[in-house]
Amino acid sequence: MTNHLRGHKITLSAGIWRYADTGAPTAATWRTRPCGHCGQHDTPEGHDACLGRLPAVKNACCGHGHRREAYAQLRHGPTLRGRAARAFFALARHAPAFTLYLAILAVTALFWWRLEAFLSL
Repeated sequence: MTNHLRGHKITLSAGIWRYADTGAPTAATWRTRPCGHCGQHDTPEGHDACLGRLPAVKNACCGHGHRREAYAQLRHGPTLRGRAARAFFALARHAPAFTLYLAILAVTALFWWRLEAFLSL
């Protein structure tokens, strides 16, 4: 069985997940390996290097080359996934904090509006 972990191909062998390129067990070495997509190590705080510290976010993942797996769990709002998360990351890099806060409110309002529309079907 194969899968990916932080941009690296991994395989399940004898009940242990291992990196396909080195054979090293993932459980023992995943924190020391750079991203398999961009080649950067996590920040000292443990954030994805390409994202850094994002305002108003509990935790986030760039997807490590798998765009649909990107997510941003907002402190006071929903968890954004895939395209919405990537749009949020782009905004966070280039917008002042207040504009970012307004974007979070807009995304949150859109989420509830869509949920309400779905439930009224």
